[in-house]
Amino acid sequence: ICAELRAARGADVPGALSRAVLRADAALRPAGAYTAGTTAAMVLLAQRPGPVPGAAAGTTIFAANVGDSITLLVPRDSALPVVRLSEEHGGKNAQESARIKAAGGTMAYGRVGGSLAVTRALGDHALKADPSGRGLTAEPYVSERLLDPSTDLCLLIGSDGLWESLTDEQIGQIARQALAEGGRGAAAAAQEAARRVVVAAMERGSRDNVSAVCVRLEPQ
Repeated sequence: ICAELRAARGADVPGALSRAVLRADAALRPAGAYTAGTTAAMVLLAQRPGPVPGAAAGTTIFAANVGDSITLLVPRDSALPVVRLSEEHGGKNAQESARIKAAGGTMAYGRVGGSLAVTRALGDHALKADPSGRGLTAEPYVSERLLDPSTDLCLLIGSDGLWESLTDEQIGQIARQALAEGGRGAAAAAQEAARRVVVAAMERGSRDNVSAVCVRLEPQ
């Protein structure tokens, strides 16, 4: 990612993120990732100059994902909605299913080639090379949003198991409550928020991949 950002000189952050993910996927092939793969979610915060000389600088949130790992933007106010910065790539996504079919691949039982639940992934090169897996790609979805320090509290990045038993709003509320409690530093509070989200998902029955990272967005 750093190499692609340097090459782009900050002019095309979404393109740099996309190229970096595709390079990582290509590197997995000679490493032997033929029948194994992974999803991914990543966030980059980029400082941007003000719109006119002398104006305050802003921070842009760039979120990229491949597969069904998701990034949420949690607001400080519980009356505001949690914002999903990612796009879920799976058989339940009608556009993704149509994209696979248009590329010549097959969708069976909501899975690419009847076997893979996600329509975008790093690795899984055996299926990518098979006619039934045409359309399977590591091309990430990239979103960008201007950070609002007055309303944005934290970012919550999680694997798909969280959403087996929790909604976006439930995850946001758990994180918000953990961060609101005193007695610990910002980093420790963010770790506690992530831990509580994982525990809540498992207690409610999730047995899939359950992991989370919380990043607190401190007002400048």
